[in-house]
Amino acid sequence: YIAKVNSITRKYELTHPGYPLNTEADDFGMTFEGLPMSLLETMSYGITPIVTPVGSIPQVVKDGENGVFIKDHDSDSIVTAVKQMDANRAQLRKLGEKARKTIFKQFSPKKYIKELNDIYADLDKGF
Repeated sequence: YIAKVNSITRKYELTHPGYPLNTEADDFGMTFEGLPMSLLETMSYGITPIVTPVGSIPQVVKDGENGVFIKDHDSDSIVTAVKQMDANRAQLRKLGEKARKTIFKQFSPKKYIKELNDIYADLDKGF
């Protein structure tokens, strides 16, 4: 898996000097994960996530809307996804922008503070 991805990345960097692939797409080939902070941080920068649909990831990433799903334990799936994103840069940027909007909509500090205050208010009612 890593060898195939590294091979694609090297070929990409040779044919697109100065434009590393991972500044527009990032892959998270995890077999289990709750909701990784690195995914949320990556999406907040407008970087298209290429992920396995495990844990809580599908609650944030929607295949073809703000990211790309790959098959679990399938290195060919990641290679195909990276090649498709490389071949369609407009789609890559569109997915990345939607990823960024998702994070700022669902995980904004204002929303977080409100939800946290609601939890405290509910706890306070019980005492």
